[in-house]
Amino acid sequence: MAHIQEFLAFKELHESGKIMPDAILVPWISFDMLAGSHIPKEFLTHDDFSDTAIVTAIEHKHYH
Repeated sequence: MAHIQEFLAFKELHESGKIMPDAILVPWISFDMLAGSHIPKEFLTHDDFSDTAIVTAIEHKHYH
């Protein structure tokens, strides 16, 4: 789903010259993926996981 909340702020920054015309802006909502907050904690304490464990963790996180 598109996040349009930032559009007006980005438009104003662009029109006022505070950002370069060819700047790439990343909404704040994307940074949790970069920070790794989507990785289940149990995956941080073990070295080896089965395919089933990974699929189960994804299903639990996104389809619970």
